[in-house]
Amino acid sequence: KDGVTCKKSTTAQVVAKVSPTAPRVSSYDECADPSAADGKWADLVTKSDPSNTLRWYSSNDMLESPIVAPVNYDKRTPGKQSYWVTQVTPAGCESASRTEVKVNVYEVPVAEVGADLTVCYGESAVLAEGLSDDANINYTWSPATKLQTNNTQSVTTKQLYSDSDFTLKVSNKENPNCYSEDKVKVTVLKKPEISFNQSKFTICEDGSVQIINT
Repeated sequence: KDGVTCKKSTTAQVVAKVSPTAPRVSSYDECADPSAADGKWADLVTKSDPSNTLRWYSSNDMLESPIVAPVNYDKRTPGKQSYWVTQVTPAGCESASRTEVKVNVYEVPVAEVGADLTVCYGESAVLAEGLSDDANINYTWSPATKLQTNNTQSVTTKQLYSDSDFTLKVSNKENPNCYSEDKVKVTVLKKPEISFNQSKFTICEDGSVQIINT
């Protein structure tokens, strides 16, 4: 009718889907263990909601597509490996950022001290003679008080007057908790003492004398 305006309205429901936060992760950072069983990558990740799923990537490049989820990692062999992970809700919303998951397995260096040694009273000994330093290893000999230096693979003792035991500890510079030790013994021999049965001898020309070490 004249003067009357007719309006038609509709209602639309908008459902907001909220992206989850990035998952919490823990890294594996241990020494190589020949007897250890494989670890599981998924055990290093904690989802904010059990109903969410994990999505894995080989890098943090946001243009990269997801990869097949890794399963196990090796605790026995030294090496480093990383993946990036997000979590996805049942509605399909993915966390905006990726979180790096690291597995670092460190080599346990083997201490080498060489064979036990024997020196004379008051002499020095060279320990682990001929063995070279490794730039990835820390060396610590003890007791330091009996050594000229104590932080290389091969060291020289001070003058020794009694039998002495020395210990070498070698540790991985990246993870000093990965170490081993070995010991070497230095036996000190006393020098023979010489004394005569008398201090002065008198003999005739072309004669002889018997000198006795008492």
